[in-house]
Amino acid sequence: MMSILRRRWVFRAALVLSAVLAGCSSTAPPVEPYRWPDNYQFNFRWSGTQGLDLASEQLTVVRAAVESAFLVDLVGWLPGATPRPYPGYRGSTGGSPLGFSFTNFLSAEDSLGGTFYGYVINVDAVAPLQSPGDLNVRNSGWRVGACVWLNGLAFDTGGGLLYSVERAALVPRHISIYLTPPPAGRPTRLVAGSGPARFPSADVFGEWGVDMLNSRPGGPVSDTDRDCGARPDNPVPAELRALPERGVKHTYTRPLPTLDAYPGWPEGAK
Repeated sequence: MMSILRRRWVFRAALVLSAVLAGCSSTAPPVEPYRWPDNYQFNFRWSGTQGLDLASEQLTVVRAAVESAFLVDLVGWLPGATPRPYPGYRGSTGGSPLGFSFTNFLSAEDSLGGTFYGYVINVDAVAPLQSPGDLNVRNSGWRVGACVWLNGLAFDTGGGLLYSVERAALVPRHISIYLTPPPAGRPTRLVAGSGPARFPSADVFGEWGVDMLNSRPGGPVSDTDRDCGARPDNPVPAELRALPERGVKHTYTRPLPTLDAYPGWPEGAK
């Protein structure tokens, strides 16, 4: 009996040792660093209500989420297109699209230049609720209100003229972002919230939960969207704010201003 037990022990020990050795000898495939393709020639530029820290833990995640949602929507359902949200975005949001009302997407043959403008209006603490499954209430730590404008962007298709996005996407819009913090004891910040880079090269989200609601996914313009368009601190240059007629795009003979990314992201990718 002891001999049988000894043989079983030796067999199991051999299995464990072989598994350890196999794990040591195997090499994980290299992970490609996150970066943008050359035809992404625009920058994200944020501002906000006086006193708000755009590089805070909460607003670092908010900016990454909104920017990632835009990057996903940018290529839409073009054949062969590869959406490029920031690392960690899909795990944090579940990949739910925010939707920017694009109907003209960025192909590999074209480029998009100019400036995406974002403005953070408020950051409010939200007490945990008893019904997190109810879509009308959110089990979150913070609720953030922001305005975004796409008026400062233009597509270059190589024909000598540049084109704005569609009229529906040019209407200023208000976004509500709900943040659920990581579990107690888990990191709340993975990267610095500012820097000279145009995009982050590492996971910004960690275990934050992000839920975004577009106040104008379609249909009539909401009051909150009108407020975004009428804000006295609207960061979009006045000459770019007018909307074209329905079914018509703005055309430009020269590129729109591409302002530096602000507050930007830590250095790590060009």
